[in-house]
Amino acid sequence: MSRSPVQIGITIGDINGIGPEVIIKSLLKLPRAARVNFQIIGSRQSLDFWSTKVKNTSWESLIKENGINAKIVEPSRLPGPVFNLRHPTENSGKIAALSIVRAAELASENKIDAIVTSPISKYAIQEAGFNFPGHTEFLAHLAGDKLPVMLMIAGKIRIAVATTHIPIKDVAAQLSVEMLCQKVKILQRELVLRFKINNPQIVLTSLNPHAGEGGKIGDEEIEVIGKAVTKLKAEGVAVLGPFPADALFSRGAENSAYDACMTMYHDQGLIPFKIFSRGRGVNYTCGLPFIRTSPDHGTAYDIAGQNRADESSMMEAIRVAISLGATNKTSR
Repeated sequence: MSRSPVQIGITIGDINGIGPEVIIKSLLKLPRAARVNFQIIGSRQSLDFWSTKVKNTSWESLIKENGINAKIVEPSRLPGPVFNLRHPTENSGKIAALSIVRAAELASENKIDAIVTSPISKYAIQEAGFNFPGHTEFLAHLAGDKLPVMLMIAGKIRIAVATTHIPIKDVAAQLSVEMLCQKVKILQRELVLRFKINNPQIVLTSLNPHAGEGGKIGDEEIEVIGKAVTKLKAEGVAVLGPFPADALFSRGAENSAYDACMTMYHDQGLIPFKIFSRGRGVNYTCGLPFIRTSPDHGTAYDIAGQNRADESSMMEAIRVAISLGATNKTSR
């Protein structure tokens, strides 16, 4: 009995940024696979507009002439696109947000095996009435208010963040023993179930410089992170830390002795990750009932419409989604 094709849903992202451009470029470059179908979730008019920008042809001609297995899924109540390239608008935010909502519905209905989200503007979706600070929190809400963990991956490099899109001044107050334990367990479960890593080794970074110098530069390493590590070890989780982030990442990440690292805040993890991944990183959300990946960059409004966007990260996000989606399909 032949296996049915893997269904990959790709949201259109912000139509005034580079999302549609990198979708089109990726689909053109990826090897043709009979067992992979793409569902592009968004506006048909937008895909026609961007197909003309990228390849001077319509969307239908582009996929037909290049043998791409793709169809458009337009969400209901989708407004017509009003293009204002290089600027976030309420219109672009509504199209992006409704595409995300539809993608989550398709995943929950088992009509797609994985979601790849294109870059959005947080400002634009909030202007459209969707009050979420990013994809991670938005998808967690759509999945039933799950606790998500942002995991950045590039080959064997896996860097998670304990806190995501919050001001740096609020990070220490957000951290707690309970929250860290929950997030490390979610990360561990994802590494086992989706990435097929047995007994994954996880390390935690410190929050303060030099891991707090024994409490002289903050006590979060003693009172929060250290206690979380002790509790997790007692529960059988293979976890170490906290380690000073600068020392940990100065050794590189590709050939490290651990399977994943959890950093305490967004930039502590994403700065070294983007240096290590060299434009080919993938954002993966742990803790959802479906697979979600995305490129590790934003809307890049400054180059939108100039046909200069690099599709490397989007291609990697699609490849990871296909690989994990195929595994997920087999296990359902």
